[in-house]
Amino acid sequence: MKILFLVENLYKNCGASVNIILNIINIMNVNHNIHVIYFDDMPIKEIDLAKIDKLNHAHLYIDKMQCKRRKAFSEMYTKPNLRFHEALYLISHPSIIPTTIDAAFFDSLFYKKKLIKFLEQYCVQNNIEVVIGHSFPFFCMNYVSKLKNDVIKMAIELDPYTFNYMLADKKKKHRIKQEKKCVLNLDAVFTTDLIIKDMLTVFSEQEKERLNYVQIDFPEIITKDLQKDKLLTNDKIKHSGFIDFVFTGAFYKEIRNPKYLYELFLKLPKMYRLHILGGGMEEEFADLINALGNRIVLYGWVEKNKVDEMVEEADVLLNLGNGIPNQVPSKTIEYIATGKPILNISFINNCPTERVLENYGNSLTIHTTKVIRKKDVEKIVEFVERKKGDRVPIAEILKEYNTYTDVYVANQIELEIKRCARHKCKSDM
Repeated sequence: MKILFLVENLYKNCGASVNIILNIINIMNVNHNIHVIYFDDMPIKEIDLAKIDKLNHAHLYIDKMQCKRRKAFSEMYTKPNLRFHEALYLISHPSIIPTTIDAAFFDSLFYKKKLIKFLEQYCVQNNIEVVIGHSFPFFCMNYVSKLKNDVIKMAIELDPYTFNYMLADKKKKHRIKQEKKCVLNLDAVFTTDLIIKDMLTVFSEQEKERLNYVQIDFPEIITKDLQKDKLLTNDKIKHSGFIDFVFTGAFYKEIRNPKYLYELFLKLPKMYRLHILGGGMEEEFADLINALGNRIVLYGWVEKNKVDEMVEEADVLLNLGNGIPNQVPSKTIEYIATGKPILNISFINNCPTERVLENYGNSLTIHTTKVIRKKDVEKIVEFVERKKGDRVPIAEILKEYNTYTDVYVANQIELEIKRCARHKCKSDM
């Protein structure tokens, strides 16, 4: 079948969920004719050529949205080609300034209509049969739901949009309305059990009959990578006399605050060293970072091959659970795939990371407290001494976490496409 994937972007710091989609695309390309469209709307950001190269190796059809938002805005409002109904909208809008700002910087107004039209024309020109939108951010998923083409419309939603527990209630109400309308216009939505559980609370019984949520787990275990020999080229953390802990990803004030982590490391043995690839909030915690001295190394945002290399060299991998109950950090599954010891720090009761890790025999979970507890420090030291150098066998990982593999999830998507195609054929008869 001819399948079009719509992804947000291919920037270097595009987020884990984009990499997940690219892995699924490369698997599905074996049996299908795959097209990929990505957005390139931020001229200040650099496209990750490694991601493009990865797709090119799969012999895919790749295109991009040729409209940078700020450029589109300047053309629309400075050239004398504004259509009558567009001009009328601006004149009659309660405030022209918010409208123009909205058009310049956000996903709305005529910008959105032009992109949807571009997608519709692309589907016709290339005889696309299935369109799958990646839902982070939400607009990719929303664009697919608005297509008027006679295609199977699907979305992969790995991050909660409506039920982001950090959102104000006023914004949440608006998002509920948006996401309900979007989901009801899609043939299938592939998402996690945690998101499904929350979303089912906002639909009526009649609406639920029209829903088609397909439960998937975070497919961060890359099956082909499990069999690879790891070629290490970085000597910076080898034979250093330290026991090296590695964290990869971003810190956020509300859902993944690093304060406890820094305070914890000040209490741990001086031979324990913390490596952070990614980061955030460095200014807020400059005093704690300075206090750690040479026991902390900040790399900033680096390319994925560098991340993989550092993860492979680590003695212990650091996982910080999110401060929300309906999302597991993707790095949790990435860490499991290595088989290495994982120190998991949980910020909330019933943190979903604990459920995911309960069948992984090479992890320790510590719950955050206002003051670092001596017993938690002792637990960590004992865990490191007992588990350092241990590795869970590949066969065991695949047995316990098969549903988290890219191959498993790609197969689920293919099966649902076939089911939707048969249903569509019956409806057309």
